[in-house]
Amino acid sequence: IETKALLGAAVSSYVLDNQAGDYSAPVIVKGDDLKFSTNADWIEIKGTKGSGANTEILYSLTENIDASPRNADIVLTSTKDESSSEIKINVKQLPAIETKNIADVNFGKKEYAAVEGIVYAVSKSGLVIKDDTGMVFIETSESAEIGAKAYVIGASEKKYARNKVVADKVTVSDDVVEIKYPEATVLNKDNAATVIKESPAKYGYYTVSGYVNADKKIIIDGASQTVTAIDPVSDVDLKAFIGKYVKVY
Repeated sequence: IETKALLGAAVSSYVLDNQAGDYSAPVIVKGDDLKFSTNADWIEIKGTKGSGANTEILYSLTENIDASPRNADIVLTSTKDESSSEIKINVKQLPAIETKNIADVNFGKKEYAAVEGIVYAVSKSGLVIKDDTGMVFIETSESAEIGAKAYVIGASEKKYARNKVVADKVTVSDDVVEIKYPEATVLNKDNAATVIKESPAKYGYYTVSGYVNADKKIIIDGASQTVTAIDPVSDVDLKAFIGKYVKVY
């Protein structure tokens, strides 16, 4: 709970769908009064319900017909004697946009996009999903099981030649399908230079063997090139393997 002496909020930010609707935000009020305001013309604060630790701010949103999300704060203030507190509750309303094939998203222009696909990989900071046209990394704190279907809406971008979507909302299905991964390409002295040059721009399946150096990079067996684990699963830390011979799949 975020608290500022006389005020508290169980949730300090909300991500809501594009449709018009009525909503509420639970807050704790310890002051003698409560005032609220917003500078957004698409948010109407209708008042409060309850009191003290059971107070709710009631508000409504108009429909967002734009192609991008919109953000605004609901500002709450409370006073008691000579003390005063203020907190902000952020409201983000998503746009109404059609789901695109991953290959059709313009990652270079940071397009706001909706995509969906099957979860092929999970890391400590996101997911990799795949549809019939390609694969993309989804930056999110949401968890998902490999083989589940995920619907994602968020801002697309290209970073270090890698396409990704910084998700505002991820919806994961309960149904899970079996994933059949292709045979992994073995990185070695014959193909290392070519694969390393091309791999940042595309996803693939690789296996590599070699010693881990002091920079936590794997020296490819028989080659001078190195690779590292970018965004590994949460229980992988190459620091523990420095100086050791490893095989990574």
